[in-house]
Amino acid sequence: MPVSVNLKSPQQKKAGEHIMYKQYNNNQTTLTIPFEFTISTNHVAAFISNFIDSIPEAVLYPASAEFGRPQYSPAMMLKMIIFAYTRKTFSGRGIQQMAEENLPMMWLIGNCDDVPSYRTINRFRVAKST
Repeated sequence: MPVSVNLKSPQQKKAGEHIMYKQYNNNQTTLTIPFEFTISTNHVAAFISNFIDSIPEAVLYPASAEFGRPQYSPAMMLKMIIFAYTRKTFSGRGIQQMAEENLPMMWLIGNCDDVPSYRTINRFRVAKST
């Protein structure tokens, strides 16, 4: 919807004239992402996903705590880290930023609204169970 704006400068404004601008709002509360986003089968993210999914669950999912906040899936965390390493991103903050901005990384995570923090990524990398 165009917005009518009155100019204050008499040199730019003739009697009764308005300049029209397109509606602009950078305070958007939602960002729509296509639900059917897929990557090609020969993309490195698809290869990493298939490889991690082929690891037996007994190896990938050790016993977890009975209480507390649910953990991120070790498969998802491993996919994130390996994909980031293939893109020469090694810092926890860099991996978190990549997870927030990179579409193949979002596809690997599955839920782009719930991105692990850099602390969670670094704790996962140094944990003895991984």
